[in-house]
Amino acid sequence: SLHLELGEADATSLIDLMENNHSQHLAKEFEAKHLRFLHVPDSLFTLRNMLLAKIASYNLKDELGSEYYDELQVRLKEVEASITALDANYLTFFDSRFEINEVQSRLKVGEFIIRYVSAEESIYAYLINKDSISFAVLGNKKDLLSLVDEYHLSIRNIEGNHFELAQTLYSYLIDPLDVPLEKVQKLIVIPVDKLSY
Repeated sequence: SLHLELGEADATSLIDLMENNHSQHLAKEFEAKHLRFLHVPDSLFTLRNMLLAKIASYNLKDELGSEYYDELQVRLKEVEASITALDANYLTFFDSRFEINEVQSRLKVGEFIIRYVSAEESIYAYLINKDSISFAVLGNKKDLLSLVDEYHLSIRNIEGNHFELAQTLYSYLIDPLDVPLEKVQKLIVIPVDKLSY
């Protein structure tokens, strides 16, 4: 579970870490599904991965100055140059880093982003605007998703008290973020799990 006893700067680092981990996971899924459609032969990827593994083992052993380590580095650069010659965007696509500060710098006054994050036991959210980031624990994941299911079923079957359920969901999913509604000109919501309904 996430530990939220953080200051403002640590919340930024936490968001960067979560988004980069999520991006790496998606990149690995993409790579596994679409590798065969790329213009780069599998043998180059295999060689690159083997070289990276050997280099990582030297890093762990703290043998960075050895001649063989230097040879591995040169060979890795050669392999990566071959990959880049076949697909110029491949390495930059998978090596990109997410930084929340960059997202903030692109937002205009009055633009806000709510990003929901689903962990094993809880659902979290963060609110981003040009000048600030706030982070909130929204509640138990199982309970919140059950409430979302109930709301979805009630509007799908046109029965029950939709308004009351919507207010309850609002109190769990929006209120804890203290969204300054009077300042919001554009709100982007990035849902997760069943919040995508």
